[in-house]
Amino acid sequence: MMAISPVRSSTFARYRPATAPPPPTDHTADPTGGRAVNTISHGAIVLDPEAHAVSRNGKPVELSPREFAVLQLLLEQRGKVLSKARLEESLYAWGDEVESNAIEVYVHHLRKKLGAELIRTIRGVGYVIDNL
Repeated sequence: MMAISPVRSSTFARYRPATAPPPPTDHTADPTGGRAVNTISHGAIVLDPEAHAVSRNGKPVELSPREFAVLQLLLEQRGKVLSKARLEESLYAWGDEVESNAIEVYVHHLRKKLGAELIRTIRGVGYVIDNL
């Protein structure tokens, strides 16, 4: 193993950028702890992908992981009709067995929990959350 001579190591030390320690953070002032909050809002509904949380009118709404995934995809693609097949592709891994009415069940649960007017069915095509 080759040792670094004192001259060489001081040369490297000279070029190392000086970094100041980060300023102290006051987490009481910022409830997010300084992290960026990337929420998706649609009217009274707020979806936080990082916290895996949904609220309606400021009140938390309990969703299953698959209901959350369907809602997130529909909100991210607001104004676009997503087919049942497209929703299934995003929810299930290759080779997973999918019940024929699984998407309909998730959409039904979302409508029950978040309001029937949220998700619109385009008969024979798919589902859409309209732009506000």
